[in-house]
Amino acid sequence: MKNIAALWIMIILIQPTGVEGQNTYDRAQFQQLIQNQEYGRAIQILKTTPPTGFNKEYYLNLGYAYFMNDEEKNALPVYQAVHQHDPSDAPSNLYLAIIYQRMKKYTDALGFYKNLTQLQPDQYKYWFYTASMYSALDERDSAFTYTEKAYSLNPRAANVVLRYASGLAYKKEQKRAIAVIDSFLMADSSNEEIVARKISYSARENKHKEVIFWGERLLKDSAIQPSAYISLAYAYLNTQKIDQCLVLCDWLELQGMKSEPTTYCAALCYAQKGDFVKSNLLLDECLKQNLLEEAKTYFRSKADNYEKTKEYKKAIAQYDSSYYIFQNPYDLYYKARVYDVNLNNKTQASVFYKKFLAEKQKPETPLEEKLFNYIKEYIKP
Repeated sequence: MKNIAALWIMIILIQPTGVEGQNTYDRAQFQQLIQNQEYGRAIQILKTTPPTGFNKEYYLNLGYAYFMNDEEKNALPVYQAVHQHDPSDAPSNLYLAIIYQRMKKYTDALGFYKNLTQLQPDQYKYWFYTASMYSALDERDSAFTYTEKAYSLNPRAANVVLRYASGLAYKKEQKRAIAVIDSFLMADSSNEEIVARKISYSARENKHKEVIFWGERLLKDSAIQPSAYISLAYAYLNTQKIDQCLVLCDWLELQGMKSEPTTYCAALCYAQKGDFVKSNLLLDECLKQNLLEEAKTYFRSKADNYEKTKEYKKAIAQYDSSYYIFQNPYDLYYKARVYDVNLNNKTQASVFYKKFLAEKQKPETPLEEKLFNYIKEYIKP
């Protein structure tokens, strides 16, 4: 944002403003110091040669020098003085907005950004910055209104497009959100964040071919978009492109973008290839990374691997571990099913089926109702 603010000072330095007091400093020297980024010396020149009376140009230059020298607390009262003298002054409104935003005084910043939308209504960035302040204040409706206006002024600004699409998605207007992203991509398909958002939307709709198309474009450019590559890995998995998925997972590890989801994806790939030992090693990595709610999935995947290799006791041990940590009644059911289907041990199966019914208490879906009916018939004497 300093780059935007810097445009104002160039205008101020080149075009003298109407003033009440007279300049007493060497303007050419000041300009040279600013160009050389010697902000501290520029401040000293201005402070040692104050104007006679109020001089708007002097105050704007002093405020800018303070701002660029990372002395925002000193810049603040200077810009406040300019704004008090001339509330319609655009540079002072901009710097006050930026400074208050950095101080996390979002309500104060909001007022000055809103002023700028009135002073220069065709500048989309001011509408966008106002939306940012509303968002920081958790006023979603107002944030969306200003974002929508920014988008109408510049539908080719990537940051605006991303926020507008997010706002539409939040309002459950997913089709419009996708259309906004698609419209941008028709004109410019080089923006990595936009492409990553397209991948995200396509993945939610299980459009695996779209995910692969856009994901491979990012991959070709070695873009740093970890979440997009996770979607790409699962798209490969879901389209039976197992080897490509594993190559991607290996590449992500080399690039420092390995994650729990990609490790799990690789584990599923190895299971599909029949390499259950490798699959279980990767699932163990997942468990080490995360013994939270998601770990149930890894325990159950390991159990499934053991069932496929007919190592039923090990499968039961995975369900035991999962139930011990998470107390989810379905682990009792899965354990009972192993005794029932694989080991033909009705006594043990009945014990854990009964425990499952006791904890679950009542079915919540048609599928669970069928499950309950089966178990009740099974455990009859």
